[in-house]
Amino acid sequence: MAEIPIREAAFVAIEAALVAAALTSLGYPLAVERNRADPVGEGEMPRLVLHDGDQEPEEGDTLEARHACRGLLEGYLVGETTAQVATAINLLHAQVVRALVRPGGAAQPMAIPLGDGIHDIQILEGALRVEVASVTESEAPMASFLLELNFDLRTPWGDPFITIP
Repeated sequence: MAEIPIREAAFVAIEAALVAAALTSLGYPLAVERNRADPVGEGEMPRLVLHDGDQEPEEGDTLEARHACRGLLEGYLVGETTAQVATAINLLHAQVVRALVRPGGAAQPMAIPLGDGIHDIQILEGALRVEVASVTESEAPMASFLLELNFDLRTPWGDPFITIP
């Protein structure tokens, strides 16, 4: 059994849900990684990059600590025409939302388990920013998005760890 920070468990679970969805873009499988600082090159697309985000405490009168957390998900792809990548980035965004809000193809929205059999997170879609680069701005038409992922974490006061079997 391993004790890990609940924030780490949450981001690992989000990454796992994206990997399990086996997403593709323009016929190519999507790579998924976390907290990448280097720019994504054309030869590395399509790709999703999940970044651990901020958290804010939530007020409450219970015996638990509550935090509103945020992750940032970047999506990158390249194609043959600007119109193709513009359409494909919208499709990729929709696939990502489905994979995180309805993990495993669930018929209804459901939470993503964190692995300890007790805690889970429900992803709420936040702001979305999309950029399509024309051929004059890059060697091939590319598109990207930045999507906010919002979720709540709850732990006993002063104990932000969970135990994973």
